[in-house]
Amino acid sequence: MTGFGAAERPWPEEDRRIVVEVRSVNARYREIRVRSDFGLADERSIHEAVAARVGRGKVTVVVAARPAAGCAGGAAERLAAHLEVAFERYGLAAAAARARGVPLAPPGLRDLLALADAGATGAPAAGPPWLAEVVGEAADALAAARRAEGRVLEAELRGLLDDLDGALSGVAGVLAGRERDLAEQLRAKVAALATVGLTEPAAERVEQELVVLLLRGDPREEQVRLAAHVARARAVLDAPAQSGQGRRLEFLGQEMVREAGTLATKAAGSGCDDDLLRIRLLVDRFREQVQNVE
Repeated sequence: MTGFGAAERPWPEEDRRIVVEVRSVNARYREIRVRSDFGLADERSIHEAVAARVGRGKVTVVVAARPAAGCAGGAAERLAAHLEVAFERYGLAAAAARARGVPLAPPGLRDLLALADAGATGAPAAGPPWLAEVVGEAADALAAARRAEGRVLEAELRGLLDDLDGALSGVAGVLAGRERDLAEQLRAKVAALATVGLTEPAAERVEQELVVLLLRGDPREEQVRLAAHVARARAVLDAPAQSGQGRRLEFLGQEMVREAGTLATKAAGSGCDDDLLRIRLLVDRFREQVQNVE
């Protein structure tokens, strides 16, 4: 399922604020990608915080340490100390340059920080000790968005299953008289062969062929299995929410597609072609939608 979550917390010790954004899109398996200003230092804790809340989907986590405007604290004091070192070193360099007759251009702030080797403009090497908590807050917001989408998706899946039940009932009513219709068709073909001079087979032989024909082409087996899959899918939706339900529904969707295809082949020409087409369309929609379920 798709979703978005974000969280933010000030980090006054570094004159910064931690901003976390978590996005997810549909995917068959769980894949978590982390982009953090702290590199690999805190990637494991970030990954674990998200994995505890998301069971499926492609998830992107962005963790940024951004400047906190108007925050005066330890980092500002350190920056001032670095600048003092930079001015002292620049003074020494300027004196050496004048002694050799080399003109120097006025330095910018970046030049001074580089001269002092401050490194104060980059993010700290490691995040704050509460970083995983902020990531968890963003992941909770993502999970809430996914649950909201899940409620809508559940209603859609239940509607598809109800429509499948209706279409299967229509097919069952037509197939109830299929044996009689096949017997009449076979006898009519045998009688037509007799009119062109061929020997009419014995009634017992006709019955044997009819039994073989019914066994090979009886679609009620697929109809029953498809109805059973629909019932199992509804039971999964009725069960308490838990990880892995999406995979079970996806398996049932694949089985429904297989049974619906065989049913349509065997029952073709039985007078229920519209219901058979509707079943295949509903099953395809169901299989597509369950890929979004966790």
